[in-house]
Amino acid sequence: MLMVVIIFDLISVSFAVLLATFISYPLTIFNQDVLNRIFRRPFVKIVNIFNNLFGTKIQSAMLLTVGKDFIPYVDYGYRKGVKIGVHTNPLVVSDYLIKYIEEDNEIGVKNTSKWLLNNYEDNGEYIFWKAYYERPIFRLKSGWPSGYYQSRALKALCMMYDRGIDGKYLKIILRGLKAFEININDGGFKADGKAGHWYEEYPLKNHAPPFVLNGFVESLLDLHFIYEKTGIKKAKELFDKGLAELKSKIKEFDTGKWTYYDLLGHPARFDYHKIHIREMNDMYKITKDRMFFDIAEKWKKYKKADWRFFILNVCLLNAVVLLFLVLL
Repeated sequence: MLMVVIIFDLISVSFAVLLATFISYPLTIFNQDVLNRIFRRPFVKIVNIFNNLFGTKIQSAMLLTVGKDFIPYVDYGYRKGVKIGVHTNPLVVSDYLIKYIEEDNEIGVKNTSKWLLNNYEDNGEYIFWKAYYERPIFRLKSGWPSGYYQSRALKALCMMYDRGIDGKYLKIILRGLKAFEININDGGFKADGKAGHWYEEYPLKNHAPPFVLNGFVESLLDLHFIYEKTGIKKAKELFDKGLAELKSKIKEFDTGKWTYYDLLGHPARFDYHKIHIREMNDMYKITKDRMFFDIAEKWKKYKKADWRFFILNVCLLNAVVLLFLVLL
């Protein structure tokens, strides 16, 4: 009788696995947002607890939280066997400053803008906002600059300047723009290309840039925003040089079936592929260059699920089913 029960349970579990697979796979193709909200936070917490208890170094998704001071923090957990832990950085702080401005959250605006004004590296004529945590996949040690982080900080401060509260922001923006002229081997993030400049998200001295697409395009969009809001010619000049380099390299990011995250050959995750499409549309809107529109339309036709996210969905759903069976 016991054997019959065990066999029945195994059949039930197998059916549950197939059902979970059937349900979760289509969702990873069309919309990850709902499943991401349901599963990401508890999964990351479970992995972190497991690592702390057993000394393992399992990599999980990054988890963003907001402190009582309205400053955002990211738990990076382990990356390539290196414990990164909880940090904040100029990118997430700038994104939240923009968010708080749009929401009229004055406490959030005050605290995040103060953070940006207190956390840049002063090099005289130019300033850097740096990331003070490791990025093992790109061999970066704590204290690296980033074209993306820099541009987003400047965009956020540009929005503060646009509010007309304090003229000091314009001086900071001008000094921050000068950092875009510093080459990677001189401690900056600019790479000189055949057509123009590439503002690298993850620059490493004495090494060829990885050419991360989404971060570079975001820096161009931010530079164009700054020019539109302030009329600073340097922002337009930097944008134009970046645009020329983007147009010369963009086809290298197309696999014919999907997009690359960078030119190291890493395929873009499902969410990054969607970001690439959105960025091409944004570039088309501000440049009116049909090339970007055509690329966006082409990339929209690529259909592929992120298998890592799909497997995560299946595992978590199966765990819930198994727990339910045990409790029964």
